[in-house]
Amino acid sequence: MIYQVTTAPTVEPLLLSDFAGEIQVTSTSEAAAVRKIKAAREIVERELGFALITQTVEAWFSGYKAYSPVSLPVQPVQSITSVHTYDEDGTATTVSSSNYRLSASEGGLTYVLGGSLYAKGGGWSQGRGDNGLRVVYVAGFGDAGADVPSDILEAVYRVALYLWKNREDQVTGTVATKAIKTASDLLFPWRRVVV
Repeated sequence: MIYQVTTAPTVEPLLLSDFAGEIQVTSTSEAAAVRKIKAAREIVERELGFALITQTVEAWFSGYKAYSPVSLPVQPVQSITSVHTYDEDGTATTVSSSNYRLSASEGGLTYVLGGSLYAKGGGWSQGRGDNGLRVVYVAGFGDAGADVPSDILEAVYRVALYLWKNREDQVTGTVATKAIKTASDLLFPWRRVVV
């Protein structure tokens, strides 16, 4: 399975004003501060396998079987945009939305986090073995930082603050370790366990 974000978030979960009193941003350092916030969001997203802010994801699956669940790699899933199968010649077949459904609790995940695709009728072909299934979907907690759970948002804040305060190549051991450990502790309940 491979995937990519095809439509990135249009906003970040945190604003520069969220750091008032913590960092001093000048007109010349504003762009760098915004990059740190984006980098912090991306670090947390990779760590959890979540999209924090609404984005479109395209995932390709190999070796799938019709009538078997397909676990979507980026959660939480808001909606499925399209599903296509591909034959050995690379010809795409669009699967009707009446022939699949989004499961709300596959793998013990809660409704908010859940997301596996189930085939439930015709229109599915076994297709080619390599990247024979493409699913385009929308993932994320919502369109704004206010939609992101507070503990995840706090972890993004701490990682961004750490990145800002440690812009040099040099890192101060215990301070860096404590900041990252705190962010990791905040994210722990959200980690997905794959069995």
